[in-house]
Amino acid sequence: MPGLFQDRGQDRMKRLRWRLILLMVLAVVLCQDRPTAHAADEYPVKAAFISHFAEFVEWPSDAFSNPKAPLDIGILGKDPFQGALEKAVAGKSVNGHPLVVHHFSCVDDMEPCQILFVANDSQDDFATVEQRMGKRSVLTIGEWEAFPSMGGVIRLFTENNHIRFDINRAAAERAKLRISAKLLKLARAILN
Repeated sequence: MPGLFQDRGQDRMKRLRWRLILLMVLAVVLCQDRPTAHAADEYPVKAAFISHFAEFVEWPSDAFSNPKAPLDIGILGKDPFQGALEKAVAGKSVNGHPLVVHHFSCVDDMEPCQILFVANDSQDDFATVEQRMGKRSVLTIGEWEAFPSMGGVIRLFTENNHIRFDINRAAAERAKLRISAKLLKLARAILN
């Protein structure tokens, strides 16, 4: 029996290594010097980043109602992805949690989720968003420059035609999220 569990652990580590390699290859390919044709073209790439972020973040067990509950991704405000996020997560699951996308037009519509993308048109509501989330374990993602200093966990942005991200490690710790060292290494900046 010990060999069986050890084999499963090794298989899981191999899968995790391959996912990391895939994410790194994706980052290298996406960071090549090439112009972005339209601003709308960046959102399928950002959607892919968000779906991969879910693989490199660990939520506490109480963040889910049960071991097979969905990992809910919320979009607050006007959806800049226009269906690209749904395509990026279609059929995917992380640690047995299927990825599901929800849309919230305003703060009052918000429901509990594990990942929350706050669209630019909702940035003025971010303080209210944080109050409503309370002590829940939510990976918050935004695009505007002040997002990390306002308490957001990941700022996802375009710089010199490259998709980049910054991580606010202190905000992640407050949300009881463990971000993989492998993901931290890929961040442009880590704030504490």
